[in-house]
Amino acid sequence: MKTRVFLINIITLIFVVVSLYFIKTTNTIDVVVKGKDTVISGLKSVVLGDSADTKKLQDAASSTQKKLNKFASQPIAKQAEKQIVTPDPLQQIKKGLGLSEIDKGAVTVTGAIERTNYERSKYSLPGLAESPELDASALIKANDILNKQYFEHTSPDGKTVSDLVTITKYSFVRVGENLALGDFSSNVDLLTAWMNSPGHRANILDKRYEDIGIGIAYGNYQGRYVVVAVQHFGRPRSSCPNVDEQLKNKVLSLQSKIDDLSPSLDVLKSTIDLMRTKGEYVDNKIIDAYNSSVEQYDSIVNDLISNRDTYNAQIKAFNTCLSNL
Repeated sequence: MKTRVFLINIITLIFVVVSLYFIKTTNTIDVVVKGKDTVISGLKSVVLGDSADTKKLQDAASSTQKKLNKFASQPIAKQAEKQIVTPDPLQQIKKGLGLSEIDKGAVTVTGAIERTNYERSKYSLPGLAESPELDASALIKANDILNKQYFEHTSPDGKTVSDLVTITKYSFVRVGENLALGDFSSNVDLLTAWMNSPGHRANILDKRYEDIGIGIAYGNYQGRYVVVAVQHFGRPRSSCPNVDEQLKNKVLSLQSKIDDLSPSLDVLKSTIDLMRTKGEYVDNKIIDAYNSSVEQYDSIVNDLISNRDTYNAQIKAFNTCLSNL
């Protein structure tokens, strides 16, 4: 008798917890909520008697478990990394050239872009469109090099080209950065130096880029007057299919709900099974209440799988596009 009362109390407590959780987290649990008082009343009247219809209970649990297995076998897909290309910086200092012999203004944004597209035209490549956002990010880099006296793709505070273009709101799937520092006397001189460097040449002639920005800064670098030139190349994010990150957040939220509910439902089912094993009568209202909870739980699982599959399809399309660039 004590065992029966103990089990009844456990079932009552679990059901109340599950019901309150659903009241808080979803508006689709009306069936369970409306029947809560009736079911709890039925729990208190459990007595020895005939067996309940367990096949219905087992079928519901089995269906849900199969769906969970399907979800587990196909986790959330991972988005491929956006492409970033940064060849080693190019430094050119001509021996014997005095500090005053560099003509400020000899290298310009417009001239460097025109010369870049001229080099591309020699290989039948389309010209790159000037991007105000990439002009801005390249100029940030050029000034930063002089202000902080370094010459690397990664700044002392850890910023890279991807950080800079993000700051200027250029969304990309591929981005590249060419750096040059020295005593370049003209746009032709600058582009000749870049074209003579395999890594920089590859960036300039990369058919995957569509946009370009140039940053030019003059000033003292380690005691010498120089020009710093920065090329930022870009392929806009719009080139590849969209990925809705809200879907991923929804999947994670639904998974959290499942994780919260699973233990309670498992204990409730085990308790019902134990009562039946001992020959104790389990009122059909208890079974119906459990099945209603399982149906709602099953609905969450279906919603999770649907959103997960949609998100994964978007990721697959994006990754395929990126790999084909």
